[in-house]
Amino acid sequence: MDPTATVRIMRDTDNEFDERIDAARDLIAWLHGGGFTPAGEDRVALLDEAGRLARPAFDVAPDEHLEAAYEDRFADDEVWS
Repeated sequence: MDPTATVRIMRDTDNEFDERIDAARDLIAWLHGGGFTPAGEDRVALLDEAGRLARPAFDVAPDEHLEAAYEDRFADDEVWS
């Protein structure tokens, strides 16, 4: 793998989003596996940038799905003392 080309793919907004995510994930695996950091790049900043791109984005609060599941489960048995 060429990490310099991977960084270029990851940062190029003209590439498909899936391709950019794949490049970010490849770069994370490369860097965590002990691969060298491309010249002129900061390893920590690069991992942070790739992590933000590779991490799935949610438009809801982190616990919203738990609250919805709780409401679905206990909607009919409201037994509170």
